[in-house]
Amino acid sequence: MTETRGFSSVRPSAFPELDDDLVADAPILLKHFYDEVINQMGSLPINEKSAWRILNFPSAIVTLSQLTILKLPSHGIRHANLSNLYALIAVSAFHLSLNSKSFPEMKKHEGYWKRLSERTYDCAKFHLKLSLEEESVAPKKAKYKEQLMAAAAILATARQYSIQLASTMVGSLLKTMFLRTISLKLE
Repeated sequence: MTETRGFSSVRPSAFPELDDDLVADAPILLKHFYDEVINQMGSLPINEKSAWRILNFPSAIVTLSQLTILKLPSHGIRHANLSNLYALIAVSAFHLSLNSKSFPEMKKHEGYWKRLSERTYDCAKFHLKLSLEEESVAPKKAKYKEQLMAAAAILATARQYSIQLASTMVGSLLKTMFLRTISLKLE
């Protein structure tokens, strides 16, 4: 189970550690994100590198490596980084759920990618919420860039889903980022 760090309104069992399926699928989903999804997420010229390639993707690779290769517990990793990882996996799995015939080498049973996308999207939102609540101030302060990457990844996933985010989540995000910006200017 994922460490909840005092977040009692969500059942911890709803947000498990990386299970065997996700451990196996995460690397191929991140590769699919890099090779296929990024190109459809922006309007940069083909030769330009996007923030998805420069920031989000490398961060997700590091976070996945911490969880799988280094076997660090999820409570030892910043929630912002976990949120980014889960959101990139979610958007990649969702892309596959819509385009599975175009990628026969990644064929799974009916509805597999969609369910995985929904589950990891929920995990991404959960970890971003925890990051905004717990990692916006010292001693567990996340880097502003990490929270911004996680928020952008969740918004990109929501855009793919055509889901409208709850106003409380957006309001909380905007308020926290505004306060962080002010505190950075005062330092």
